[in-house]
Amino acid sequence: MIRVGVIGTGKFASHHAKVWQGISEVVLIGACGGDPERTRAFAEAHGCKAFAHVEDLIDACDVIDIVSANDTHGEHALKAAAAGRHFIVEKPLDIDLEKAREVCAAAESAGVVATVVSNYRYNRAFRAMKVAIEGGDLGQIVGGQVSVLWPRSVEYYAAHGGWRGDPSRAGGGVLIHQCIHHIDLLHWWFGAAEAVHGRARDWTTDGADGVERTFLGHLEFAGGFPVQLFCTTRGGDPSLNRVSVYGTAAFAHADEQSFVTSGQSRLRRLAARAADYLIPRRQAENSSTLLRRQFIDFTQAVSGDAAMGVTLTDGLRALETVRRLYADAAVPPNRAGEKT
Repeated sequence: MIRVGVIGTGKFASHHAKVWQGISEVVLIGACGGDPERTRAFAEAHGCKAFAHVEDLIDACDVIDIVSANDTHGEHALKAAAAGRHFIVEKPLDIDLEKAREVCAAAESAGVVATVVSNYRYNRAFRAMKVAIEGGDLGQIVGGQVSVLWPRSVEYYAAHGGWRGDPSRAGGGVLIHQCIHHIDLLHWWFGAAEAVHGRARDWTTDGADGVERTFLGHLEFAGGFPVQLFCTTRGGDPSLNRVSVYGTAAFAHADEQSFVTSGQSRLRRLAARAADYLIPRRQAENSSTLLRRQFIDFTQAVSGDAAMGVTLTDGLRALETVRRLYADAAVPPNRAGEKT
C-alpha cells in the first residue's frame, strides 16, 4: 500500500482526498493545514489523522499531495524532496520561477517521483486532439483558438482568507490559476511557444492588489502558426472550455465532452453535433475522473511499473510561459505575484 498525506484542507484538498480513497493501492494517512480546527474537521470527514506539523506528516507517508495555497507549493515540495518522499503538486508548481526551478532540481537530486496536476492531459477528447495533430489528420497546422469561460463569484475570491484574489499568494488570476491547464495542453501538442503576447484586464479590485479576471493571449509556435487565448472568470452559466485547431486538411474542436473534426464523415459530424445538442453531458468526464487517471499514472510510476506521464519539467514549462505572458502584458509585479 502507498501511504499518502495531503497538505491543505480546502475544497481542492477534499476533492483530492476523495479521489485517493477510491484507489485500492492507496491508504490516506492524514492531512495538515494552516488552521488546526479546519485540519481536525478535514481529518474527521475523510477518516484520517490530523497532523499539526508538515514535517510529521511527511515522515509518516510515502507520497505527499500538495494542495495548499499557490505560494506555498514550492516550500512544501522542497521539504518532501529533502525527506526522500515522492510528491504531487496541484498546479501551478509555484508562483515564483526560481523556487519552481529549485523544486525540479531537488526532486531530480533526491531521485523521487514527482509531478504537477495536469489532468486535462487525461481527458479523452484532448487526447483525441493530440492523436489527430500528431497523426497528420489535420494537415499542416495553421492556427488555433482557446476559449475559456469559467464563472467565479466574488465569494470565490474572498473564501479561505482571500488568497485566490491576492496576487502575492495566487501568483495572478485566471491565467495562472485556471488557464495554465490550457497552456500545458498547447505545449503537449505543439512544443514550446516561440513568442507570446498578452493583455490582462478586469481586475478583482480597482487598486493594485487584485488579480486579473480576463486574459487575452497570442502564442506563436514552431512553424509560425498562432494560437489565440481568451480566458475569463466573468460571465454566467453555462461555462465554456473549448480548444480549436485549424489545419490545411481539416479542423477540429475539443472540449471536456467531445472531440469533433471536419475530417470525419458528414454523417458522423451531424450525429456528434445532434448528440451535443440533445444530450449535452453525454461524454462529460468530470474532474474526479481525470484526477483519478493521473493519480493512478503517478502511483504506477512510484511503484516502478511505468514512467510518469506528466513531469515537473512540464509544470515548469507551463509556469514559464505564464510568466512570459504576464511580463508582455506589463502586469505590475505585485499583481503578477513576482517578488519585488
